[in-house]
Amino acid sequence: MQNNKLNGDLEKFINDEITNSKIWVFCGIMISILLSQMLNLQAEMYKIMYIFNKKIARSLRLLQVGDELLFL
Repeated sequence: MQNNKLNGDLEKFINDEITNSKIWVFCGIMISILLSQMLNLQAEMYKIMYIFNKKIARSLRLLQVGDELLFL
């Protein structure tokens, strides 16, 4: 009787540990995916900022050239 209870407790413990390990693996995968998406978003943000800065710099150069032409 006690042996059956011990086997049942052991089986429940093992099943709980397997379930917990599956949950940890799933959480690890989800965290990796989220971090990857955050890095991709940051890279896209830097691309947009680079393009925006290039356009601003070009506009400023055109304004400076335009101002010099006005004084000629």
